[in-house]
Amino acid sequence: MWLPADTAAVCALVLFGVGIVLRRRFPAVASPSREAAWVFTLYTMWRLFNRVDVRIDGAADRGLQIWRFERAVGLGSERWLQGRVINLSPVVQFMNGYNAIAHVPAMIAFLFWMYFRRRTEYGRWRALLALSTGADVLIRLVPVAPPRLLPELGFVDTAMVYNQSVYGGFGRGVSDQLAAMPSIHVGWAALIAWALWQLGGRRGRVVGVAHLVLTCLAVVLTGNHWWLDGMVAAALLPPIAWVWMRVGRFVPLERFSVRLGASAR
Repeated sequence: MWLPADTAAVCALVLFGVGIVLRRRFPAVASPSREAAWVFTLYTMWRLFNRVDVRIDGAADRGLQIWRFERAVGLGSERWLQGRVINLSPVVQFMNGYNAIAHVPAMIAFLFWMYFRRRTEYGRWRALLALSTGADVLIRLVPVAPPRLLPELGFVDTAMVYNQSVYGGFGRGVSDQLAAMPSIHVGWAALIAWALWQLGGRRGRVVGVAHLVLTCLAVVLTGNHWWLDGMVAAALLPPIAWVWMRVGRFVPLERFSVRLGASAR
C-alpha cells in the first residue's frame, strides 16, 4: 500500500540532487526539493525499521501483561469498546480504513502546511517528529502482541473480517505485527494535534483534536493497539521536546531547516 523503502530512498537521492543543482540559480525550487528529500529520508528509515518481522518470543505474554495492568489501574476495556460497534458494519469499516490509511497522508499534509505556512516553526516540529518516531521504533524492537492477536481474550481482528487487512496472515504485510507498543499512529496524531493547537487557530485545533480522537478510537476498535500503546507514544512527546529545546542548538538539523525556509522566501 505504501511506497517501498527502496523507492523512497531513490526519491530522496533525486531530490537532494535537484536541490544541489538548483541551489544557486533557483533557490525557491531548491529549498523545497531538499526539504522533501529529508522527509523521504525519514520515511525510508521508518519503513526499514518497521519491516515485517516474525519475532514471537514473549510477545503474547507482554500483550497479556498490558491487558492485566490496564485492568489493575482501571482503564476502560478495549474489548468492551470493540463490542459496542462490532455489529455496526459502516463504523467498523470506516475505522479499519482510518487505521490503515489516515496516518501517513495526515502527516504529509501537516508537514506541507507547516513548511509553507509556519516556516519559522517548521524545523523544531520536524525534529520532534524524527526524534519521537525514532524513540517509538526503538521501543517497538521489543515484540508485543496487539489485542487482535489474542482472540482468547475475546478480541476480533476487524480488518480481517471485512477483508481490509494490510497484514494478511502472520508474517506478511506492510509492517511488523508484533510492534504494538507504542503506537506510532497515535504518536503522530498527538504531535499534529499539539502543533495545530499552538499554531493552527480555532479551525486547526478542531482538525488536530478530531484526528487524534479518531486515531485513538481506530487503533483500539480494530484491535491493533492497547490504550497504553497510544498513551506511551503521546507521553514521549513532551520530554523529547524538552530535551530538544536544550540540546538542539548543538545539532544543525533545526537551524538547517530554518535556513532552507529563509532562502525560499
